[in-house]
Amino acid sequence: MPYPQIVPTIEKAPDDKTWLLTVQCPFCTKQHTHGGGSDLEPGLFGTRGAHCQSGDGMYELVAPDSKT
Repeated sequence: MPYPQIVPTIEKAPDDKTWLLTVQCPFCTKQHTHGGGSDLEPGLFGTRGAHCQSGDGMYELVAPDSKT
């Protein structure tokens, strides 16, 4: 079964070196923030674990232009 796909909000961290990928969690509905790398463009999309869930609380972060 595929994991829920979520397009994150993308912004630079206060240090201006790291991308932050923020989502509304499909399990608890709170915001979760994941690191998106430190390249010129955000990256590191893919499957992530929702730490609010035990077991298989997984979802997939997808780039804004790639959600199907």
